[in-house]
Amino acid sequence: MKKSCFGLTRRLCALLAAFFAFTLVASAATTYSWTGKAGNGKWDDKNNWDRSAYPNATSHNANFPAGVAADTEVTIKDQSIKLNALQFANTNPMSLVIDNSQIALSSGAGVTEIGKTGSVSVEFKGANPRLSTSKEYDGRIYFGHESTTDGFTGKTVLKFTLPPTGVWAANQVPIYGTGNDTPFRFYSNVSFVIDASGVMDIPDNGQSVTYVLANSIN
Repeated sequence: MKKSCFGLTRRLCALLAAFFAFTLVASAATTYSWTGKAGNGKWDDKNNWDRSAYPNATSHNANFPAGVAADTEVTIKDQSIKLNALQFANTNPMSLVIDNSQIALSSGAGVTEIGKTGSVSVEFKGANPRLSTSKEYDGRIYFGHESTTDGFTGKTVLKFTLPPTGVWAANQVPIYGTGNDTPFRFYSNVSFVIDASGVMDIPDNGQSVTYVLANSIN
């Protein structure tokens, strides 16, 4: 058996090299924290972030820190956003409006917890809004939090404003994930509010659910 790389086999060396290369790429992610200084609530305004640009790359983390002002509304309109991670550490209630835009999480850098430390409302509206993840396990998206005794009091409201047709097509589902293990988890402190009648596909197990006008599911 041929050995190299400090006495290790070449195959093991290659695996270790690949692992450390992945670790370096993952750790190189740059975090953009929301400040809201522009005062317009627009995601794509660089003046709302603590850096000279807004987050839109697989090497970027978008962070909403504990200092986010109460009732902040952040809107993404007609954008396709790619991120390494989406982080909610807000303690004041806030909302994220995904208007005919897509947010894709692609690295599995960590679990995204929406509505844990503070309440978050996520609204999906327009012709093709989407929040998606291509990873499972460490790339899951949690809506709400698992325990009512963990010291956190946040809640999550998922609001769906369907287009005039009343239907989002199967390839335009607003919450989407891939992987053998469920990429999303919904906890008991999550509410669903539907603004229009229609049919919406929820990708978990592929079931199709019909909602009626102004129906709220707690």
